[in-house]
Amino acid sequence: MNRQLLALCGVSAFAVVFAAGPAQAQSQPPLADSAAARGRDAQSSATVQELVVTAQKREESINDVPMSVSAATGETLNELGITDTSQLVKIVPGFNYTPSYYGTPVFSIRGVGFLDTSLAASPTVSVYVDEAPLPYSIMTQGATLDLERVEVLKGPQGTLFGMNATGGAINYVANKPTETFTAGLDASYGRFNTVDLQGFVSGPITETLRARLALRMIRSGDWQRSYTRNDSVGEQDFLNGRASLLWTPTERFRALLQVSAWQDRGETQMGQLFGFAPLNPVNGVDPRILAYPLAPRKARAADWGACVNTSPLDPPFDQHPAPFLYDPPRPLNSTICTGFQKDNTFYSGTLRVDYDVSEDLTLTTLVGHARFDRFQPIEGDGMIFQDYESLQRGHIASTFVEGRLAGSFGGRGNWLVGGNYQHDDTWDNFLQTYGGSSAVPVFGIRLGPTRPVNDQTTKAVAVFANAEFPLSDQFAVQAGVRYTDTRKDFFGCGTDGGDGTWALISQQIQNFLAIVNGLPPMGVNVGPTGCATTGPPPTFNPIPFNDELDEDNVSWRVSANYRPTEDTLLYANVSQGYKSGSFPTVATSAFSQLRPATQEKLRAYEAGFKAGLAQGTLQLNGAVFYYDYKDKQI
Repeated sequence: MNRQLLALCGVSAFAVVFAAGPAQAQSQPPLADSAAARGRDAQSSATVQELVVTAQKREESINDVPMSVSAATGETLNELGITDTSQLVKIVPGFNYTPSYYGTPVFSIRGVGFLDTSLAASPTVSVYVDEAPLPYSIMTQGATLDLERVEVLKGPQGTLFGMNATGGAINYVANKPTETFTAGLDASYGRFNTVDLQGFVSGPITETLRARLALRMIRSGDWQRSYTRNDSVGEQDFLNGRASLLWTPTERFRALLQVSAWQDRGETQMGQLFGFAPLNPVNGVDPRILAYPLAPRKARAADWGACVNTSPLDPPFDQHPAPFLYDPPRPLNSTICTGFQKDNTFYSGTLRVDYDVSEDLTLTTLVGHARFDRFQPIEGDGMIFQDYESLQRGHIASTFVEGRLAGSFGGRGNWLVGGNYQHDDTWDNFLQTYGGSSAVPVFGIRLGPTRPVNDQTTKAVAVFANAEFPLSDQFAVQAGVRYTDTRKDFFGCGTDGGDGTWALISQQIQNFLAIVNGLPPMGVNVGPTGCATTGPPPTFNPIPFNDELDEDNVSWRVSANYRPTEDTLLYANVSQGYKSGSFPTVATSAFSQLRPATQEKLRAYEAGFKAGLAQGTLQLNGAVFYYDYKDKQI
C-alpha cells in the first residue's frame, strides 16, 4: 500500500492514586525488597508516589518525561499475576496482545502492530531488559522475572531505542544485587493445580562484588477439554532464571553482568473448530469432516488428534472423496509422531560497563548475545481427523553492541551520542502435514508433508544523538536523531517434505503455467526434499529464492516542554520512526510470495499534559495524538 492515514485521538487513562504522608521523590531503587518497602511507604503516605524511570536512558521522574509513558513496579506486577509480556494488557492502556496461530506473539500499542506469524518477523513494539534488546517477540516470554519496574513508552521510539519501535518500546528493569544479604520466596496455588513458585537471594561476595540469583517455576495441569471424548490437554511447565554480578571497584566504575535463561515445556494450546471452507471445490471435502460437530461456545472446549506428524514418509488420514484410490487405506493419525509438548529454550548474556569520566560525563558500553531454539507441535484443525498439522522448528541468534557518551551542557540540560551494531541469524522451518486436505491442487494426487524454510541474516548499524536544553526555568526544547542502515540476506523456499508428492505437484503446476502462457511444458521434478517453489517464466522451473534487502533511514524527534507550575508539565512533540522490511515464512507455490515487505514509515504528532493536583493526592495525565503512515506493511 502506497499511503495510509491513521488518525487516532484520545485521552489517556487517568491515574488516580490516593494514599496517606509527605511526598518524596525517590532515587532509582535497585531491589525487589526495596520495591516492597516503597509499596508500604506509599500506603502510609498522603501523596501519589513518584516513579523514577529511564525512558530516555537517564534517570528522571516519570512526570518529567515529555511523552506518554506507563510504568509499574515489580511488586505491582506480582500482585496482578503478570508473568509474561502479553499480560501487560492488564495495566497499560493502548497495549494489545494477539496470540498468532504458530505461537509467535504480536504486540501493538495504539493500534500499531505487525501481524506476521514468522519467527523472524520484526515487531513494531521493541522489548528490552535493562536496555539490552530482545529483537523478536517470541524471545520475551521470561522477561518479567524479578523486576524493579517496567516502563512502556508509546509512539515511535526510533531515536533512542532503534529500529522497529514505531509502536513503542517496553523496557524491563531487573532488580540488581544488594549491598547486604537479602532473600525472598513467594508461592501461590490456583485453578487447574497451578503452582507459581519464585524466589531470590542477593548480597555481597566481597567489598566490591555483589551477586543476585532469581528463579521462577510455573506448573499447572490441563485446562482444555475435548467435547467429543474424555480427554484433556493444556498443562504448563515453565522454568526461568537470572543471575547477576555487580562489580564496583571504584566510585567511577560499574560493571553489571547478567545471564538469563528459560525453558518452556508446556503443551501447545488447541484450536476450536468454527466451520469449513473448501479450498479446492474440484476435490471436495471428506464427508467425515463435513459431519464433524463444531466446538461449543465454551472457552475450554476444543478437540484434537492423537499426535502431530514428525515423518515426511508417513502421510496419515485420507480425506479424498475417493479413498478407494489408495490401498491400503491410511489411518486416522500418523504412526510416527509427537505429542503436544513444546521444547522451547532461551538464554542470554549481557555485560554493561559504566565509567564516569568526570562528574559531568559518563561512558557506557553494552554487549549482549541471545539465543532462542524452538520445537513446537501445532495441531491445527480442531478435530480428531488429521486435516492440518505443523511441527515448528527454528532458532534465533542475536548479538548486540552499543557504546554511548552522556553529559550535560555545563550542568544545564543534557546530551547523549552513541552508536550500535546488531547481527541476527534466524532459521524458521515447518513440517506441514495436510493429510489429503482439499487444498491439494491436483485431483488424484495426494499431498504429503511440505517444509517451508526461511533462513535470514540481518545486520544493522546505527548512530544516534539526543539533547535537551532549558531555554528558561519553565521552557525546554528537546531533539533526537538516529541514522540506521540495515541489510537482510534471505533464503526461502517451499521445499518438498521428503516423500516427493509436493515435488510432483509442483511439476504439474509448472507445466500448467507454461501451457496457459503459450509456452512448451518444461516442468521439472525436483524430487524429495527439493526446493519446489515455482520460479519465473519462461520455464517456471523451481529455483532457490535468494534475495537481499538493503534499507536505511533517519528517525527523529523534536519536543517542546512547558512547566507553568512545579507540578504541571505541558508538552508537544513530533517524531518519525521506521519499521524494517520483512521476509515471510509461508508455504509458497510461487517465488513471488517470498518477496519482502519494504520498510514502513510512521510520523506521529502528540500533545499532552501531566499534572499533580489536590496537593499531590491526585495525578492526572492526558494526551492526544495523530499518526500518519507511509508504505504501511500488510
